Amino acid sequence: EDNHPELLIPFFGFALFLFFIYCYPIARWTLKLEERYSVKL
Repeated sequence: EDNHPELLIPFFGFALFLFFIYCYPIARWTLKLEERYSVKL
């Protein structure tokens, strides 16, 4: 078996980093939209 557990940690860290880079602007944009169109219940 040639699976490398020492490569798994940096790979998942990198994947999480890319996921954060992708999601963060969307989350900020959603917050701005919610502020602009705040629904008064």
